[in-house]
Amino acid sequence: MSKHRHKDSEDIDETLEERTEEPIEEAEEEKQSDTIPVKKEEWERLRSSLARINTEYYELQKDFDNQRVRALEAIRQARVDGLKDALMTIFPALDHFKKAKSMVQDKNALKGIDMIEKSLLSSLDDLKVHKIASIGEQFNPALHNAVLMQESDKPSGTIIEELESGYMYDDKVLKYSQVVVAK
Repeated sequence: MSKHRHKDSEDIDETLEERTEEPIEEAEEEKQSDTIPVKKEEWERLRSSLARINTEYYELQKDFDNQRVRALEAIRQARVDGLKDALMTIFPALDHFKKAKSMVQDKNALKGIDMIEKSLLSSLDDLKVHKIASIGEQFNPALHNAVLMQESDKPSGTIIEELESGYMYDDKVLKYSQVVVAK
């Protein structure tokens, strides 16, 4: 077995010697023959062509990045629109809690209604949907819709009653508060 290995190593040594016997001068000649002489005009044409291709590449990359940003914005807007559509069906039910609480006499039932309302509002909060503050606040047409104006001992423009709650998603109004404002 060891003889076999010795014979193989001798073959490898012979092969290596054959490869290294190639003159260095021949290798240098091959290296020089790999380069192609190019006229100055041709060189400039190739250089400008490369510059044009690079410019086109960078423009395509910018277009791709812009399209990606637009697509992400469209997805975000579709989510907001879907959330708004779903919430618009829930908001009237939330307004009914106020009416139900005014009609219920039983304290335990009232506590249950309050718990359900707080749970729903907490779920909305998790979705980044917040109730718009109204009563006692200054009327703001960007947040409130004045349904009535009444005489009051409060300063003019102060919201004295909320008929329907308003809601916001982040900084966007989903539903305006329907309010009564002091004259």
